[in-house]
Amino acid sequence: MTPQQIKAVQIDNVAHAHNRIELARHRQDFVQPGQKYEVSGRFITPDMTIQEYLALYYDYLDPAQVKSIFANPQYPSKLYGGRTYNLAGALTDEHLAQMQAAGIGLNLTLSNHFFDEDI
Repeated sequence: MTPQQIKAVQIDNVAHAHNRIELARHRQDFVQPGQKYEVSGRFITPDMTIQEYLALYYDYLDPAQVKSIFANPQYPSKLYGGRTYNLAGALTDEHLAQMQAAGIGLNLTLSNHFFDEDI
């Protein structure tokens, strides 16, 4: 991503972030030794790498602290639940390979209330 694209995403992120963390006061809370986090992949786009995404949206974390990303891959499933499937914000095969190489797991939203044995 170009610096201009990153700045545009940062501005858009502020507009969408309803549960913002006051990093000026709480940054030190995220640098505890051995602490791991599961983060949202809600705003990822196909043109950014996992490393770019984590640096942009989770700049207060060391990427080594990320245990997993909560997102959907680009392959739809009737088992997805919790939020609407969005192909534009889905993880690509390249994202999944980058996550695997970095030792980052994947959390899926498999809480669909309309599940039955035929699915």
